[in-house]
Amino acid sequence: MSHALPLFVAGFTYSEDNEESQTIGLADSPTETKKYILIQKVKRPTESDQRLGLTGIYLEVNDQIHSSYRGVQCILLFTDRLEVTLFDEMAESMRLPIHFSIEFSSDLLGLSEFADSLLSLDAAIVHDKR
Repeated sequence: MSHALPLFVAGFTYSEDNEESQTIGLADSPTETKKYILIQKVKRPTESDQRLGLTGIYLEVNDQIHSSYRGVQCILLFTDRLEVTLFDEMAESMRLPIHFSIEFSSDLLGLSEFADSLLSLDAAIVHDKR
């Protein structure tokens, strides 16, 4: 696999698990966020969601114009970064590199909870490389 293009350094983690969905994220800052990645999976998609293709892992990077369902080929969790590989056509439509990374700041809090939530999303896509 080619070297991942670093998009930003994460200084903040986010994790929420409720009856409807599981959402996790990384951001450059907890306040005045400029760069972020949001990963979400709906637990029980409706028939309408399925018809519209709104199932699987949802990925958003910095803005909804850089988002997609089912565009993630692989997510790798390392001790110092998260690497994401998108399917070619999704990377093009999302206007993102096919292979990119989010580096973890040395003082990032909540990484353990983030990692646990991430690894429970989809074993076929998310892999622990720590």
